[in-house]
Amino acid sequence: MIDFNADSSPVPGPPGAASGEMDEIYALMMTALDGELNAAEEAELAAQLLANPELQREWESWQAVDELFRTTPAVAPVAIDFTAQTLARLPNPSQRFWILGGLYTLLFFLGVMPLVAATWLAGNLAPLNNPPVIVRSIATVVLETFRLIQIVLRGLAVGAAEFIQQQPLVLLLALALLGVVFLWNTVYRQLTRPAVVRERVTI
Repeated sequence: MIDFNADSSPVPGPPGAASGEMDEIYALMMTALDGELNAAEEAELAAQLLANPELQREWESWQAVDELFRTTPAVAPVAIDFTAQTLARLPNPSQRFWILGGLYTLLFFLGVMPLVAATWLAGNLAPLNNPPVIVRSIATVVLETFRLIQIVLRGLAVGAAEFIQQQPLVLLLALALLGVVFLWNTVYRQLTRPAVVRERVTI
């Protein structure tokens, strides 16, 4: 039985009603929600509700909440040792995490280093000698393009660093989300992988 009286604010009873009488009315209301009132108690509760509109509104609220609790499906509890079972299904999660992290870092530097090297070469080789006008024009365009890319990348890096310093929680949240996505992606692939039975032969 749901004890609505524990959190409900006091409602003024009928004129002349004492505190003990209001407690009896609340007890009748809670018993009515359980469907255990007899005919005399139902008549008494109906009379009290008709005499007190505030109590009638509270009774309607009680009925609505009780109906909500009765119609809401029960939520299944989390399985025991869910975390341990999930991690046990992962193929070396720690080693896999570090390998993938190192691979992604290597790919990132492999993509950035050629751009940095090209920018450095363009900045150092452009002033050499006295090339023809067309070559000088092409070199100028390429140099300005690389300088623009360098400025944009530097601005993005500085802006990202300042943003992370001002809002470190955003970085932590992003890392947490990436970790959750990586974890459940691995769990999903592990659970959907066809089961292969391997027999170990002891020689």
